[in-house]
Amino acid sequence: MQQLLLTYLKDPNPGTFLVLRSAHLAQVGLNPYSGSLDPVSKLLAGGAFEEASRLISRHLIPNYLLSAGTHLELAYAYAEMGQRDKANFERYLATQLVLGIEMTGKGTERMPFLVTRTSDEYDYLIFRKQTPLAQTIVEKRGRKLDRIETRGGGVFWFDITEIHQILESASRRRSPAPVQQGRVA
Repeated sequence: MQQLLLTYLKDPNPGTFLVLRSAHLAQVGLNPYSGSLDPVSKLLAGGAFEEASRLISRHLIPNYLLSAGTHLELAYAYAEMGQRDKANFERYLATQLVLGIEMTGKGTERMPFLVTRTSDEYDYLIFRKQTPLAQTIVEKRGRKLDRIETRGGGVFWFDITEIHQILESASRRRSPAPVQQGRVA
């Protein structure tokens, strides 16, 4: 996974990003809605920068490696710890991940952006200085799309089909097999 990330960073184009994205989504144990980093913002606000950076680093794989917002939080933690080179790299990585999302489509209904987590949608909007107002899930032709209206009147579309397929697959694996009732002879 890390080699694919480096390949993308050396040659950022739609092909290298899509290969990276596909490998990310194929990881065993991936949870696109993982909340394992929910405590990070509180840690950062409380000045626990080293603890926040350790928590993020521990959970990057499998769930957060392609999350621009997570890399920005890590950049902030590193900056506050005086690790400028690491902070600069994390900011650069976050920017490249948002640009990768942008390379996957046009943000329209016909050509939505591809994301690996729904939080990527908000990372993208923040990067583009857009304020979300309303989000709607639209199911069309076997696809699930997030339609986000922004304060400036813009509408952005994100394809979340694969994310939902991963969740449904994981849910089926966790569900116990139905109990079959038989007759006792």
